[in-house]
Amino acid sequence: MGEWIDLHEQLTRILNREKQIHFSDDESSYEAIHQSLLSGFFRQCARRKKGSVYQDSGNREIMIFPGSQQFTKSGDWIVAGSFIETSRLFAHTVATIEPEWIEQCAKPFCSYSWSNTRWEKKSGRVVADETVSLHGLIIIAGRTVNFPRRNKKNIHEARTVFIQKALLEGRVNESLAFLKQNRNLIKKWQSAEHKLRKKNIVIEESTIFDFYDSKLPSEVYDLSTLKGYLKKAETDLLVMEEKDILLRTPANNELADYPTSLTYGSTIIALSYRFEPGNESDGVTAYVPEFIFDTLKADYFEWLVPGLLVEKTTFLVKGLPKKIRKHLIPINTTVERILDSLVLYRGNYHKSLSEALFKMFKITIHASDWPRTLPDHLLMRFIVKDSAGRELISGRDLSKLQKEFVSSSSKEAHYKIRKKEQDLIDHYKNRIFTDWDFTDIPKHIPVYGNKNDIVGYLFSALRVHPQKNGVMVSFEKTQKEARRVNSAGTHHLLLLQFKEQFKRLKKYCGVTLSGPSTVWLTSLLGNRETVSELLLGFIIREVFESEREPIIDKKRYDQIITEVTHQGLFKRGQIIIDKIMAILRLRKDLYETINRYAQLSDKSGNRNQALFSELHNQLNEIIPSNFLEKCTIEDLDSIPRYVKSLEIRTERSYANPHKDQQKQAKIVPHQENLKMLKKLFDDASDDCKELYKNYAHAVAEYRITLFSPEIKTATGVSEKKITNLWQEIRRSC
Repeated sequence: MGEWIDLHEQLTRILNREKQIHFSDDESSYEAIHQSLLSGFFRQCARRKKGSVYQDSGNREIMIFPGSQQFTKSGDWIVAGSFIETSRLFAHTVATIEPEWIEQCAKPFCSYSWSNTRWEKKSGRVVADETVSLHGLIIIAGRTVNFPRRNKKNIHEARTVFIQKALLEGRVNESLAFLKQNRNLIKKWQSAEHKLRKKNIVIEESTIFDFYDSKLPSEVYDLSTLKGYLKKAETDLLVMEEKDILLRTPANNELADYPTSLTYGSTIIALSYRFEPGNESDGVTAYVPEFIFDTLKADYFEWLVPGLLVEKTTFLVKGLPKKIRKHLIPINTTVERILDSLVLYRGNYHKSLSEALFKMFKITIHASDWPRTLPDHLLMRFIVKDSAGRELISGRDLSKLQKEFVSSSSKEAHYKIRKKEQDLIDHYKNRIFTDWDFTDIPKHIPVYGNKNDIVGYLFSALRVHPQKNGVMVSFEKTQKEARRVNSAGTHHLLLLQFKEQFKRLKKYCGVTLSGPSTVWLTSLLGNRETVSELLLGFIIREVFESEREPIIDKKRYDQIITEVTHQGLFKRGQIIIDKIMAILRLRKDLYETINRYAQLSDKSGNRNQALFSELHNQLNEIIPSNFLEKCTIEDLDSIPRYVKSLEIRTERSYANPHKDQQKQAKIVPHQENLKMLKKLFDDASDDCKELYKNYAHAVAEYRITLFSPEIKTATGVSEKKITNLWQEIRRSC
């Protein structure tokens, strides 16, 4: 303490000689006193290294003298009045300081360096992390500073960052007319590159950089200096023209094959393009409104856009087996001929290719011959959006997406329905009808998005009231749901007009099902009540006819009422029940016949287990347990012939099992085909489903010609005809 008093007296005597200096009577702060001391002792600063060990500006390790009061109280930074070196270097007369005070007192002696140079969009300037050191001792680290303003030598680097980030990448908060115009021009032609999938239209980014670099003076390095320059410069000096950015100008017909939208029904579906292999959005993306997504058909979108059909068709043709491909050389010429013969967006794309190749080269292409996988950009990508423009689901497998897609009712708040249509919806809300007491209902109601564009439709339907005492008018979000709801609702409304007859029919159905012929069916389905419901459902569908349209009109409703009244619901239902019961009796009799011949074979010791298993399987194919759900009345008309044919086969197979085995060998390949088609049926297109049914019917008729030729077939059939049907399935499906 005595040393500090001596120092104070010496300084006082010196300053008293200076007339310009006046002493303050106020008590000085700790900060002011030690900043004054630092002006003379800044070389004797140190930073804590560990515990009471410090490191000074000469990279020496020092320790506060143990006898000092600061030995256990000192901060992370200290200044020492003196040093004594004994067993180690000790600091005496120590005080705690802040590192910022050192820079203030010793700025001319400090060194500055910068790192992590970057563009700061918010402030519109180039910044960096600054490090301040004194003779190697870092006193400040990581301080964010205006990089070019700290040192003139930084301007060149800052200018480079500014041009790259602010002008090329457009990362600025303010609207600059020239920049907006230039970026729109570049974006326009980059969009053309994405469509054509060629990076040969717009100049390299480095050339765009050179454009700005050559136009801007060296002192422009941030948003502030740019705005200052623009006040003095010509307004269009920085505006780009097409000659400044284009390597070549695409012909109009090049881009015409890459439309910005497709028309699907009455809906415009926007398209976007991206050329970035490996990216999930590479290729063409279709933006589909939520309301129509479930109605999309994959066949339409297999055609992509005309501009990509050459590449897609070439890929498919080159992927054909070599034995086929060798007849199509040169491939490019073949592809041109094929595409010239096709009508785009009509029918199935693969089927159209197969038909064109058969017509030109007499070569049959099966569906299995085409490559199973395609590059992503040759498959349409779908993004489903709600009316607010939010993405709900995306992907390239349309069938899979449609299965996964579930529209949340909470999103309805973002849709708008015009007042006239909303009044109609409100008019029918919560009203229950027991007859056609409503005016004609529109088949669908348009729904509008935030931009007042039609984003989809609500589809009208009649829905069964929960208490089943009538129907309500509902408006469903998808056609599929509207058809399902409306089928049940329309039938229920019609039944209400025939209450007494339906009650009698229900009673008749219950009595009929008590017979022994139905034991097989009731045991499979659980109980008589379940079978009764299925049987009544079958009758209702056949009597009232399931409608394909989401909702019928009053004229059609009255027509059905008149027809059923004339024929009688009970009478029509009774005829159908009797027909079904006759079929069940046939099944029971044939089942017993097969078992009887199996027992006779056992007694003779010649039982062929595989044969009788096949006969039972065939009986289950003719009359499956779900026939009331899957069959129509026309299907039932064919069952007696099939049962009779199987009965004849059973008798003849017992007499000559070897001959039966020979005939069975001819039908086995077709049975295997039918097993495979059964698995594929649910996911198949409507056209393919029709082909599957035709093939199954032909196989059933062919079985009659093999095992019981005396029974007349419904249509002419032969091995060749069945083979042709199968080839058609392979080509098309």
